[in-house]
Amino acid sequence: MFNANYHSHSKYCRHASGELSEYAEEAVKAGLKEIGISDHIPLSENAKKVLASYIRLSGSLSLRMDFSDLQSYLNDVENAKSVFKNQLNVLAGFESEYNQFDADYYRQMKAKVDFMNLGIHYVYADGILYDFMDNKVHEDFCIRRVEKKDVASYVQNAVTALDSGLFNQMVHPDVFMRCFKAEDFDSQMEEYFRAIIEAAVKNEVYLEINTSDIFRSTTGFGRIRYPSEKFWKFVSEYKNARILVGTDAHEPDRIADFQMEYVSAFIEKLKLNADSRMKL
Repeated sequence: MFNANYHSHSKYCRHASGELSEYAEEAVKAGLKEIGISDHIPLSENAKKVLASYIRLSGSLSLRMDFSDLQSYLNDVENAKSVFKNQLNVLAGFESEYNQFDADYYRQMKAKVDFMNLGIHYVYADGILYDFMDNKVHEDFCIRRVEKKDVASYVQNAVTALDSGLFNQMVHPDVFMRCFKAEDFDSQMEEYFRAIIEAAVKNEVYLEINTSDIFRSTTGFGRIRYPSEKFWKFVSEYKNARILVGTDAHEPDRIADFQMEYVSAFIEKLKLNADSRMKL
């Protein structure tokens, strides 16, 4: 059903393993026709200054490619493109958050690659760091859990990013649902969902059904896994929504780990129309 994957990482992002060539080799073995390598974009010098007090406290900020590795990363992708050109189409990409103060930086970085994934893990606003991957809010030198009111910062950031014209795909768009329990869902959440989905549809940005969290442990705060059925049920109402399935591979043998049985049933149940390839 799926012969392409546009969400994968490598040794360069500092929390994954494997050479880019190994990801390409595994993709060929699995019969994929196209892959996009999307390691986390390096923090700009500006971001390092603005976010300095949070970098060591947040994995979302610290576990990513260093700028000193950027050229090696791009060279490795180009090498994989050349070596596998008769078997596999390899694309260079980045996964990136969106800080408005770095808009020019993102434009410069996009010019170096074939595509950009919007992957919001944290949002920085008004001196507060909201970390939706770690379920933490860093505020006034204190740390607390994410609350429903905090999702407004995620939504505003997502809509601004989607309107920027920088991104081809929004990966794990429902990641913030990891911070909540089923009983936390209400009409406000519905409004948040629609704001993200409608911005993606308007800007023709793909929304990703991310398979990496499907069988991960829920020990702790009883989170909702992504893909969140609640979120994707609303996506199904938008027939012109662009949808891709991504594995968020952090090891080479996960490049084609689409969790096919689960995802196929998920797509069928919600009557979603997932594309097999990204149109660039």
